Amino acid sequence: MREIKFRGKEENSGEWVYGYYCKGGWTDPVNGVEIPRHIIHAEYLFDIDPDTLGQYTGLKDKNGVEIYEGDIIYSEFSDGSNTKCLVGWNDDMHCDGLMDEYAYRSKLEGYSYPEFLPELMLNFSKHSKVFEVIGNIFDNPELLEKE
Repeated sequence: MREIKFRGKEENSGEWVYGYYCKGGWTDPVNGVEIPRHIIHAEYLFDIDPDTLGQYTGLKDKNGVEIYEGDIIYSEFSDGSNTKCLVGWNDDMHCDGLMDEYAYRSKLEGYSYPEFLPELMLNFSKHSKVFEVIGNIFDNPELLEKE
């Protein structure tokens, strides 16, 4: 069974924090509006930017680095081909998957394209010569831009 843990960027410092996720909140006494609060708990409580929240996939790259949703993976194959992929959640299949750089750019241009494919995650992690985390979509979006 995989370990359930999360990461997110702490709102004040912008630093990545890792641990357990809790969504709470409080109600503004002036207007009664609920203010969401997203927290990562390790040894301390951290308010995080919810847009940066990513769950651990249970997989590690070829260097032993844990892979989280939002990570960008570089894969190279024995035939010399290579690609970069974004890790994310597939809502239809309720599991993590990969979206290659071409699909990602097509999606940005408004084309309908399959989201994150779990079979890519399985095949690439098992069969690629190089399978490593090279960044993430929040800190390094340029990694998925056209070269």
